[in-house]
Amino acid sequence: MDILANSFKVNNLLSPILDSAPHFSWILQSTTNREHQKSYQIVVSNGEAVVWDSGICETEKNHGIFMDESQLTPCTKYQVSLTITDTKNQEINAKTTFRTGKRGSKWDGHWITGHYCYRRDNILGSPYLRHTFS
Repeated sequence: MDILANSFKVNNLLSPILDSAPHFSWILQSTTNREHQKSYQIVVSNGEAVVWDSGICETEKNHGIFMDESQLTPCTKYQVSLTITDTKNQEINAKTTFRTGKRGSKWDGHWITGHYCYRRDNILGSPYLRHTFS
């Protein structure tokens, strides 16, 4: 039994950028009808430490597995490891990644203007986009 190529997904996407709670899914393929998933374990880390561990879950469920999003920080890349145990006690592994977006953080930015203009209210028009035809 194997995990179908590119089927381990986060929020039904491959390596997404998220602003919501991540949920995981995967598709298994087997050569016989008697093989199936016995348990799974999902571990999410940020490269330095484990952020979330589902623990070993004795179930055949392979979609809609939600992670507690309170443990995620904005603008961070996370690695996700999946370990599945089948009915023959063989382990099948898969990995994927996801990133978090701003997650409610304030957007910081500055107005882009010419050197002659110091305030947004002083702009009358764009000198680069105007042309007089005769």
